[in-house]
Amino acid sequence: MISYRAATREDLPTLFSIEAELYPIDAWSLDIFDSEFDGIPDTRYYVVAESDEIIGYAGLFSPLAGEVADIQTMTVVKCEQGKGIGKALLKLLVIEALRREAPDVLLEVREDNASAIGLYQRAGFEEISRRKNYYAPGIHAIIMAAPSHLLKAWLTR
Repeated sequence: MISYRAATREDLPTLFSIEAELYPIDAWSLDIFDSEFDGIPDTRYYVVAESDEIIGYAGLFSPLAGEVADIQTMTVVKCEQGKGIGKALLKLLVIEALRREAPDVLLEVREDNASAIGLYQRAGFEEISRRKNYYAPGIHAIIMAAPSHLLKAWLTR
């Protein structure tokens, strides 16, 4: 059975392990993950688990003052990709950003991650810029943004 919940500091070693496996060149360090939890209440992290085993996670930076929200990370283990888990995680992040009255939501995505880009486009995100060598030399980022009204509409589809 798949469940979604708020992430806790106790989850950090598992999140770091998944991150290191999936992104060996540009993985976040354990210190970076830990610093994200230091940012609460401006940050919000979720995990998805199957039979108590974490299979994905996602994080959002969204100040409570109605400022633009930023999706910090969203990851699903390879063997569980393509099953709608990423979409469910994205919905959790969008709901939280809207609850905090964010006018827009931003994110960065690897330009070679076609499935994630497709998910974001279906939700209403559009490319607004690119960052060369953002993830590592030769691994560029696409910066995408979506206004809250488009995200609200996506949630109801």
